[in-house]
Amino acid sequence: FEKASVLFNIASLYTQIGTRQDRTTEEGLDCAVDNFLRAAGTFQFIEENFTDAPSRDLGTDCLNMLVQLMLGQARECLLEKTVMGLQDGNDLDLCLELSQEAAHVSTAYDEVLRATVDTTVKDCMPYSWLCLVQVKREHYRAMAD
Repeated sequence: FEKASVLFNIASLYTQIGTRQDRTTEEGLDCAVDNFLRAAGTFQFIEENFTDAPSRDLGTDCLNMLVQLMLGQARECLLEKTVMGLQDGNDLDLCLELSQEAAHVSTAYDEVLRATVDTTVKDCMPYSWLCLVQVKREHYRAMAD
């Protein structure tokens, strides 16, 4: 249990490092993606290697939702990087890439919602998080269309 708790805190730190990056630069976005993926990997490792968690946050459902959330945030950063490329020109291929990436981000946030609503995670996840994930899913779905 102690090892899983330490790993959970490390993954949480990766999420904090990812959110603190300067997402107005390509380097900042790359660093954010890297940290969100590290967090997802750490949460996934806990899910696969530690069973019978004594708390909900270390339970399979919660860890799965956190993995999906981190993957969604990483995808969102990749989309932001694509948007930066649009500032350089108005290429049709770049617009198509942006639309496709927005669809991927929307799908990623849809996975977060599925991992939340269909499980016991909804009981311990703040309602504001759930609303934000729904808004992001719909925002990126609209961007894709």
